Amino acid sequence: MKLNNNQYTLNSKVLPVPSFFSISNLGGGGSDKYRETVYGDILENTPILLNFFYLNQKKIFGLNGFAVPWLSNIDSYDTFGDFLNYVRQDMINSSKYISSYHTPDALDYNNNILLLDSGAGNIINNIHLEYDYITEKDKFIERLLEVMKNYYDFADRFKFDIVIGFDIGGKYTFKGDERSPAIKELNMHILRDADDLNKILLDETIKYLKNKDEFYPKVFATIHGKNPIAYKTYTQHVLSMEKKYDFTFDGFAGGGIASAKNAELRRAWGISSNVETEIIAINKKNKNELYNAILSSYACKIIRKTINDNRPIHALGCGGKFNILPLYYAGATSFDAQTPGRRAYDGSAENNLNVKNPNAAGTFSKYMVAGLSSKLKASNNSRVFEYLKLPLVDNTTQLCGCPACILTGNINSLKSLYTKVSPRNKQTEDSYYAKQLINIHGIWQHNYLSRLAQVTPSVSEIIDEFSNHTTFVNSLDYVINKFNYVL
Repeated sequence: MKLNNNQYTLNSKVLPVPSFFSISNLGGGGSDKYRETVYGDILENTPILLNFFYLNQKKIFGLNGFAVPWLSNIDSYDTFGDFLNYVRQDMINSSKYISSYHTPDALDYNNNILLLDSGAGNIINNIHLEYDYITEKDKFIERLLEVMKNYYDFADRFKFDIVIGFDIGGKYTFKGDERSPAIKELNMHILRDADDLNKILLDETIKYLKNKDEFYPKVFATIHGKNPIAYKTYTQHVLSMEKKYDFTFDGFAGGGIASAKNAELRRAWGISSNVETEIIAINKKNKNELYNAILSSYACKIIRKTINDNRPIHALGCGGKFNILPLYYAGATSFDAQTPGRRAYDGSAENNLNVKNPNAAGTFSKYMVAGLSSKLKASNNSRVFEYLKLPLVDNTTQLCGCPACILTGNINSLKSLYTKVSPRNKQTEDSYYAKQLINIHGIWQHNYLSRLAQVTPSVSEIIDEFSNHTTFVNSLDYVINKFNYVL
């Protein structure tokens, strides 16, 4: 992939630098997650990250995911874009997963850049049910390598544009059955051995792909490390493996950075107690987001300096609102985040009818207050880029002009749509649509931050643009300019 005019071209598609990837968990989530595919026309050609485990859990592990009715037909299609087109049309025409308030525009998912990630955490947990990692490690690794090959074959067969190198990612949060002592013990052992396992996977990845003459996706090597020295060392290891096998990765993916809520990890990456004090003085409410921005920026700076070329760097899971601009100036070319969807899908239907009461108790979707307009100008809203419970969003809040906001009209109309639940307080297609508009608006805000970086040559100009939003500006300035990145 060659960088030309601040963009990469792959498979006749253009990936601007930087770019934000929305995340589709098709196959791994129901209700709200289904409908993201339906309303893809509102997102236009936003790049999409998909999860191999969710798409293949039935075929590989015999698990019944939410999208089995569609995934059972996937082999009938030449590309994953064709498959998504089929799913969308079937959801609209047969399943009626669409609001009467929305007239769907034509959409061809083959025009979106599609990136495949492995979903390694779930893969590891399910292989462990077949072969105990602690007592049957050889069989566990053999099965892991088998799934790795399935992963690359799937990416090639369905013509994904980018595939992230198969790796052992860190597991730092647990939900549902993942909270069991057995799963936590497994992950403790996996994390202990992660460096060795990732080197095995890297070696086997290169050997497997080197024998494929016309492998379709661009392959990004994943970088890991528990601290800056380990991160640099692993990046150097990848470069040495490229030289050993005469193989060149198309790009890199920054992975393996845990949540900065872990104080030990923060210290390892140079976030001292003094730094914490300075950050809290600037933005106490979002301190953890700023810690994460520092960690992910630090990692990208290390990769960029060590590879010493202009190959793309994707920051996995790091595309939060405080991260995008620092990551770009640290050398990242793309990123993703699940946050817009997670916040939009908060809440329960029994509370929807109270959304127009700012004092309402209970859980609600959270709406990102627009910080940028579609013309890339800072908004006049207060609390820019903050996620607020929908009842707390003032009806006079300035909309950003994105495609979702154009369909929304105004905040009061959005709230009215949100109240359209069934007589038994169940979500309807109209209330689901309100949540999708909230999600998609949030994604567009991340897109606009990326576009602002594309067209703005210097950090100082961006800081000037947001001069009326002191907290946001000071947060950016600290992460980009004031933290001491030791490279």
